[in-house]
Amino acid sequence: DRVASIYMQSDKLAKAERIYKIMVRKFNKELDAWVALGLFYFKAQNLKEARFTLQRSLQNLKKSSEIVNVTSKFAQFEFLHGEAERGKTIFENIVRDFTGRTDQWCVYADMVIKNGELDTAREIFERMIQLGLSPKKMKSLFKKYWEFEQSQGDEIKANAVRKKALEYLEKQNIEIA
Repeated sequence: DRVASIYMQSDKLAKAERIYKIMVRKFNKELDAWVALGLFYFKAQNLKEARFTLQRSLQNLKKSSEIVNVTSKFAQFEFLHGEAERGKTIFENIVRDFTGRTDQWCVYADMVIKNGELDTAREIFERMIQLGLSPKKMKSLFKKYWEFEQSQGDEIKANAVRKKALEYLEKQNIEIA
C-alpha cells in the first residue's frame, strides 16, 4: 500500500494501479485491500472502475460485517470523490438491510451533514429515533441528534430533540436521571 501511494503522489498512476491490483489478487479476502483499490480509483476520478471494484469486493468478501463495512466505505468515497446522490442511495440500502447498525446510520448522517444537506440530516435523525432499538443504542442516537441541533440548529430545535428523548424514556418506563 505504501509503495502504491508513493507512485500516486508522483503521478505514476499506472504503476500505482498495478500495485493495488496485485494487492487485491493476493489478499482478495481482505477488506483493506479492496478499500485501498477503490479509494485509488475514486481519487483518480475513474468512477467506472471504482464502482466495479465494489462489485468485485462483494463477490470476494464473505462475512456480512465486512460486506457492510466495504459498502459503507464506498458510499463515503462517493460522497467525497464521486456522486453524493449515489452515496446516499448506497447508505439507504445499508440502513434498510441492517437497521440495527447505528454506526452506519451515524456515518450516513455525518456524510450528509458534511455535504451541507442539513434538512436531509434531520430526516435521517428523525428516522433513527423511530427505530425502537435497545435503550443504550437509542441514547447514543438521541445524543447525536441533540448535538447536531446544538451546533447546526438552534435552541428551539435542540429542545425539541430533548423533549422527544424524554418522551421516549417515558414510553419505555425508564427512570430519568
